[in-house]
Amino acid sequence: MEGETFVSKKTTYSSNPIATPTYGVDGALLGTWSLDCAERFAAPPAVCLEVIRDAGSYGKWNAFCRRMSISKQPDPIPPTLGGFDGSGGEDDQVLLHLGTEFSMDAYINFEDPAGSPRPTALVVSVLEPIREGEGEGERIVGWRIAWRTRPTMFLPSFMLHSERVQEFVDDGRGGTRYTCWETFHGVLAQTTRVVVGKKLLRAIDRWTADLGERALHLHSGGRS
Repeated sequence: MEGETFVSKKTTYSSNPIATPTYGVDGALLGTWSLDCAERFAAPPAVCLEVIRDAGSYGKWNAFCRRMSISKQPDPIPPTLGGFDGSGGEDDQVLLHLGTEFSMDAYINFEDPAGSPRPTALVVSVLEPIREGEGEGERIVGWRIAWRTRPTMFLPSFMLHSERVQEFVDDGRGGTRYTCWETFHGVLAQTTRVVVGKKLLRAIDRWTADLGERALHLHSGGRS
């Protein structure tokens, strides 16, 4: 992994829609589009995943998403991921699990402390280890988490739906190679890109920077 090419990049529009676990690139003729970014973090993948899963702590570090509220946990909650050394046990109600339904207050104008949030209903669609090798040589090298939008009365799925994927892979030097992409589908997909696309690119860049700082803080022993 250390010898593999990995290039950090700011959030940009992808030249082509990027497949996601639930939707693939379905609906490309209806204006499907994607954004993506990549960055290196100076903390290991498990710590980065811990930051992302801890729904109750987003207000401490995330300028774009200042509040995340869990509305429903899967029953039963899936077992803790093998080898994951983040906080909480397998019945921890404040962590994101596979199937957790939650809402995110997104501040697209994140630099405005008095700005209004855009509540978004979401569900965790993927939470799994990333493995390398085969047989006895197989090992966990990172983690993948994805969430997709849940349809609401005011925004049904055919109007707009999206899925966001975040991957944390060991860089072989104690840090993490972070990649993130989100793909938007539906009648309003292109309208969303025109109206808030550029602001969203900046907001994801801020999310990425804040995530790296928070992960390093926890890795260095900070807990507040």
